[in-house]
Amino acid sequence: MFLHKFQWDEKNPVFTYTTDSGKKIVLRPGMASPLDGRAVTAEDIHNLINMYNSEVRNNLKNAHAPLTPEQKEEVREWEEKHPGERCPLGWNTSLDNFSDDDDSDADRSEYMGKLCSSSENPEVERLLEVIEELSDLQRESLILVERDGFTLQQVAKMKGCSVNNISKAVIRAKKYIRENF
Repeated sequence: MFLHKFQWDEKNPVFTYTTDSGKKIVLRPGMASPLDGRAVTAEDIHNLINMYNSEVRNNLKNAHAPLTPEQKEEVREWEEKHPGERCPLGWNTSLDNFSDDDDSDADRSEYMGKLCSSSENPEVERLLEVIEELSDLQRESLILVERDGFTLQQVAKMKGCSVNNISKAVIRAKKYIRENF
């Protein structure tokens, strides 16, 4: 599952992808296409990037699909049993979202272990709790900038808002973490 967008660079149009067999292919204007041998154009690369980014948008959108009425009821019941706590994020995420392959019989134990294991370090647990308390925009912006290395401009483009909004969201997230951790 693709989760990071390609950036279009008009001065240096290039598209890099990895095949199922693990072979890395780089396409540049003027190169022969590996499929039919014709010359690759900048427009071809731009179209590939747009298709890829469309899939990324779809993956990100569906990773946070709206809850069904039954799931909303489950969340309400859980929150009643745990007063003052918010239901953990991604509690209903399918394990299929954690693998790039489409093999439904694949061993998902590695991913299950990551989901079920908890840190032995109480400071890490507390930090994760504080991060979960952030607004969606603050949490996602902070993770994209600090963990994934995206620029504020890239995150703003992904989120469809201004660089100023992303900057403020990251600043407020860091301030909230400092005050509550």
